[in-house]
Amino acid sequence: MFASERPPGSVQAAAADCAKGHPAPVQGERPPPKERVMFVEGNNVNVGIDPSGKIKKLADTIDRLHRRGAMRPLQKVLAKAHPADLASILGELPEDHVVPIFEAIPEKSLAAEVLTELSPRLRDDVIKESAPEQLGPILDELPPDRLTDLVGELDPETAQHLTGLLNRDSRADLEDLLQYAPDTAGGVMTPEFFALTEDATVEEAIQALRGQEEVEMVFYLYVVDTEGRLNGVISLRQLLTATPDTPLREVMNRRVVKVHTDTDQESVAQLVDKYRLLAI
Repeated sequence: MFASERPPGSVQAAAADCAKGHPAPVQGERPPPKERVMFVEGNNVNVGIDPSGKIKKLADTIDRLHRRGAMRPLQKVLAKAHPADLASILGELPEDHVVPIFEAIPEKSLAAEVLTELSPRLRDDVIKESAPEQLGPILDELPPDRLTDLVGELDPETAQHLTGLLNRDSRADLEDLLQYAPDTAGGVMTPEFFALTEDATVEEAIQALRGQEEVEMVFYLYVVDTEGRLNGVISLRQLLTATPDTPLREVMNRRVVKVHTDTDQESVAQLVDKYRLLAI
């Protein structure tokens, strides 16, 4: 509540706040937040507000469980936390506790998300100090485009170390994407997409879509000819509302907006905005 919104007796209420050790808010100003989480990177200081003190409380709980060696309770707490919160929590912990607690995250996909959320310094430490046999499978969980972004942010030595931990498929995807300049469409694209031939039916497309666990996010179904050339696109809404036995060629949109891999990102963004696309 602002001071200007206090009911009659606001002076007494403000005085009571001061008596309890809380500074009374000045008219027109918001009360200060309970907690601020601060990250220092080089000359940059990033301050995030933690109104409920949740990050600090979770960090204390996680560190206490780690000190006790209570692995199962620790993993239960870690599994329920949001990746961004876990990244903030790792930034609150003693330095020698960061890697062991990161390695205790029970799900590889969750650990991969946390890794991308870490501050540059912590991320480098985790990559360099984590056990290779644990970090490798975690890195393989990252979609190719996000893995490429991650490698692009690392120094050459750390990037080389990370690349050596990848499995053959992840390394091949990474090498394919790294050949494109980072400010081009190729630099931000993903090689994982969902495509079927135009002879397939709507029902067949839906069944095939259910088995596509490796595709991170599907906005459109791409329809290709027998030689793999793009002929049309279908949105998920169109797919789900069409009659099951309808061939894809009858429901696809043939007016496809395309870009080349060397198209600059700004031009791609303009097309996405102009045609209100979810992907291109």
